[in-house]
Amino acid sequence: MKKLSDSVRPVLTYLFAFLYIGVSTWGVMIGKIEFSMYFAQIGTMVGMMVSFWFGEKSALKNPSTGVE
Repeated sequence: MKKLSDSVRPVLTYLFAFLYIGVSTWGVMIGKIEFSMYFAQIGTMVGMMVSFWFGEKSALKNPSTGVE
């Protein structure tokens, strides 16, 4: 049950990220979104995901031991 509980946040993050990227890509392909706007949106999304995952890991480490 712990593994299931621990997997909820990563699964939801991936789901929403892929959904967001997919809809944005579709918007570019059909001409509803300009590529510059698409690039800015996707860059922001990827930056947020990287900072969330790596920032959390760094923030949870104990400075004296380097372990969570």
